Amino acid sequence: MSSKPKQRPDTRELLLKAAIKEFSEKGFEKARISDIVASAGYSQRTFYIYFESKDAIFKELLTEWEKRLANKFDIEDEKDYKQNILNRWIQIIEFMAQDPEYSKAVYFKSPYFEETRQHIFEHLMGILIKEQSHGFLRTSVAVEILAESILSGIEGIAYRHVINKKETDIPKLAEQMVDIYIYGVGI
Repeated sequence: MSSKPKQRPDTRELLLKAAIKEFSEKGFEKARISDIVASAGYSQRTFYIYFESKDAIFKELLTEWEKRLANKFDIEDEKDYKQNILNRWIQIIEFMAQDPEYSKAVYFKSPYFEETRQHIFEHLMGILIKEQSHGFLRTSVAVEILAESILSGIEGIAYRHVINKKETDIPKLAEQMVDIYIYGVGI
């Protein structure tokens, strides 16, 4: 009876980084395990010590990315609502822009895009419903439509950063988003 070879954290990390690069450049469908391991400097045998399949490594990357992104949505201190929302948008945009290959790989080029987007949408809906129940949003606001517009805005801005690599003053951009979010666009 053979035992499974001992895993090393640095090897796992190198494989994950190589997978991000491959998925970002080629998308999930065209990325190959052979290219991932070649980029990391390992054999396919080594890959299978750590991951069952290409889908398994992708889902691990996606799950970690979703968890880290979800943490950016939460408001810490409800006393200064406007500052909290500003901090939220800055954190979300910076998160997606800080590692563009990762965001591009697991979100914009993901075969699970709709499922991932739905998770983010539901998390955002929960936050907005809570904010509405605390009196931060008018009860007449359709939270579902607001959540969709916020998520679409975040995606558009992140797309400019991640895919098109357009330089933007993130704090200033977030400040404008908050202004629109809180005060609307009317005179």
